[in-house]
Amino acid sequence: MSDLERAQQLFFSALDAHKDGRPADAERLYREALDLAPGRPSLLNNLAAVLREQQRFDEALAVSDQLLAVAADEARSWTTRAAIHAARGEHPAAVDDLEQALRIDPHDTSLRLLLGIRLIESGDHDRAVDEMRAVVAAMPGDVHALSQLAHALVHAFQPEEAIRCSDQALAIDNGHADAWLNRANAKLLLARYNEALPDYTQAQRLAPHSPLAFWNEALCRLLLGDFERGWALYGWGWATGARGAQRPRFAAPTWDGRNLDGDLLVWGEQGIGDQILFCSMLEELQPRVRQLMVATAPRLLPLLRRSMPGVQLIPGEAVDAQLPVAAQAAMGDLGGFLRKRVEDFPARRPPYLRADAARAATLRARLLDRETQPGKKWLVGLSWRSRNDQYGALKSLDPGQLAPLLALPGVLGVDLQYGDTAAERRALRDERGIEIAHCDDIDNYHDLDGLAALIEACDVVVTVSNTTAHLAGALGKPTLVLLPHALGRIWYWQEKNGLQQDGRQGEHSLWYPECRLLRQRQAGDWSAVVAQAVAEAEKIINKIKYL
Repeated sequence: MSDLERAQQLFFSALDAHKDGRPADAERLYREALDLAPGRPSLLNNLAAVLREQQRFDEALAVSDQLLAVAADEARSWTTRAAIHAARGEHPAAVDDLEQALRIDPHDTSLRLLLGIRLIESGDHDRAVDEMRAVVAAMPGDVHALSQLAHALVHAFQPEEAIRCSDQALAIDNGHADAWLNRANAKLLLARYNEALPDYTQAQRLAPHSPLAFWNEALCRLLLGDFERGWALYGWGWATGARGAQRPRFAAPTWDGRNLDGDLLVWGEQGIGDQILFCSMLEELQPRVRQLMVATAPRLLPLLRRSMPGVQLIPGEAVDAQLPVAAQAAMGDLGGFLRKRVEDFPARRPPYLRADAARAATLRARLLDRETQPGKKWLVGLSWRSRNDQYGALKSLDPGQLAPLLALPGVLGVDLQYGDTAAERRALRDERGIEIAHCDDIDNYHDLDGLAALIEACDVVVTVSNTTAHLAGALGKPTLVLLPHALGRIWYWQEKNGLQQDGRQGEHSLWYPECRLLRQRQAGDWSAVVAQAVAEAEKIINKIKYL
């Protein structure tokens, strides 16, 4: 038997091993075949795929380089590389690879469809819509193509057309789960929440192991104030990646909600804002356990140490999965035990985070210095931008749109926005003659304890939905939260229709009683929201004047 014939036998054996779920055996056989037939594109292609599936991305890319060296004129070589980049989260690189493949085979609609998907993942939603439209034009009546176009339209915030595309897909195949899911998501963008719920149910029935329909229903129900059913579905967030890339495996059992004659470890699995929100329940846990231990983001530790002296605090990245505790719980699971109904939220509560009072007093005196800021008596903290990958653009506004707030008599705006704001503040000063004070000695992103003191120094905070909103709410500072239309509102700023119980209206946050929620009536229009914020800020300042 020749080397080539032996390599062919090994190739088919490797295919069988790969199909049977034995990637290590498949890799070994492909490598043996390559020793006999070096540079064979089919062997290199399949070896790269096996390495990718084992998440050995650097090795997979090295094999892909070998593949391109011998078969750069084959579209398949570039799609293999694109799959590796996509699996590694390098979506723009995957887009570049697929564009190379399409240059080789410009009429391959499956390649164009895949390009559209990668464009969505890379955040280029408008271009993704264009690519998907081209696919639908080339494949009229194809349910999958229509559904992918609807998916792209949802991400491009074109919900009406997304619903039409989903309806076309469902008219062809009423059992297409993704079409139901896309239609539900489009309805969320239009704030048609109750109409979305039956569509999620259909998607779940047709694809019971697909997590997105369950997770999105959880968020929708929490947004509507249907907490019991929302928390019951909240665990699906692990499968979507929304609650972390992977759920840690602790030696201790998961807490079941009962009182515990032992130590309980609570660990933060989501972003800073979410961790601040869920920390609101920690004080209720303390009497129910012998010792409460909390693993959280290091940036929060100085603030939490001052605020919760009875809690044992651990940096989140240093927590030991083998820690000898009686039970453990993710922060995001606490609501299922402690916030099942609207009545479970304290109507009035003292702030649960405490800023450094001396530092706050020093900052206030410095900001209202009579020589540098003559005539200024009131500090309005401002934050106008969200970094949220998916909805940040919906939640953010230009600081110039907040100018009416700074025109109030005696008001000085204070920069609470994280990130580099120098260019925005300079433009506001040069174009409108408006100054926003900035404390150079406080890093609003990394120094959360300093940011808390700066918030405490202010009379009122006006912010979009971001970490500043959570921090100000937890500190009990009078806060006006500017909320976008529909989906960008995020579940914890509940819709007021879901909160009308016991006379408590949804204009005030359930989680943060001192936060007043000001909502867009129309997507993209901040003017009415800012006007309302001006009126509310003036009321708060006038109330302080006469106390």
